[in-house]
Amino acid sequence: MKRLLATLATLMLLFAACGDDGGAADTTTTTTAAENVDTPPADDPPADDPPADDPPADDPPADDPPADDPPADDPPDPEPAIDTSGDAVVINWDAVAGTYIPGAGPADDPFFHIHSNTNPDGFFLGIELYTVYGPGWTGETGTFDVDCGGTGICVHLSIGDGPDLGADFLASGQVTINQLDDTGYNVDVSGLRFSDGTVVADLTLVG
Repeated sequence: MKRLLATLATLMLLFAACGDDGGAADTTTTTTAAENVDTPPADDPPADDPPADDPPADDPPADDPPADDPPADDPPDPEPAIDTSGDAVVINWDAVAGTYIPGAGPADDPFFHIHSNTNPDGFFLGIELYTVYGPGWTGETGTFDVDCGGTGICVHLSIGDGPDLGADFLASGQVTINQLDDTGYNVDVSGLRFSDGTVVADLTLVG
């Protein structure tokens, strides 16, 4: 009887031990399997995703102007001092390096001299206004004929390789003297024609 009870006790201890080992093994296996079911590494980005803010390497700056655009504020080319292409010689006195001599000549026959300069103007237009030589003008303002022997108002024109008319006694036209003194001059010239037929368009000399 004692042997039977000892045998039963031994069998019960064996069953209990097997049951504990199997449960522990099963729990460990189940937990490990659950953790490894298709979970990717949390910080792995897709291998071919570019950084979101990378611009294309060859994109030019959006505000680059075309390389050959000239500056918007380029000044226009200056107007020439003289134009001989038409029927009349056109003189732009604003572009002339004019010279004014209010007390030219000898003391007994002073005159006013207004002229351009061959260098750099490329031509010479001279107006000599004598106060004694011609009896028709003595220095006052007003309108007078171009008449070297009559009013003492003489003109001279020389254009590069063109006509060199000197003090042309046969030149004609009119001058209106608005100012002519030691401080400056303002003279309108109209209808100026030289003895060889050269015509100068009307102009105003100011300086």
